[in-house]
Amino acid sequence: MATATSNAEKAEEKDTGATAAIGSGMKALAGAIHDHTPSEGVFHAASAPLAESLETSGRYLQEKGLGGMGKDITNLVRHNPILALFVGFGIGLVLAKITTSSFNHGH
Repeated sequence: MATATSNAEKAEEKDTGATAAIGSGMKALAGAIHDHTPSEGVFHAASAPLAESLETSGRYLQEKGLGGMGKDITNLVRHNPILALFVGFGIGLVLAKITTSSFNHGH
C-alpha cells in the first residue's frame, strides 16, 4: 500500500512539473509574440489577443496544475450540466470526424 501511495505521489509530482513547464513555455511564447509584433496595425490586432490568451493560460497551468484543472472542470459541470453536455457532445462529434477521416485516408 505504501508503494502505491509513493508511486502515485511521484506521478503527481511529474504531472505538476510537466504542467508547470508547459505553462512556462506558453508564457515565454506570449512574451516572444509581444516582443516581435508591431505596436499597432493588423498584425498587432491579431497577435495581441493571442499573446494575452497564451499568457493567461500559461499562468493558469503554472498555478493550478492538473489537479486544479480537474477541480475547476468538476465545478463547471456541476454548475452548468446542460452546457457541459453540449460541449461533450460537440467534442465527441469532432473526435468522431477526425478519427473517421484519418481511418478512411489510411486505407
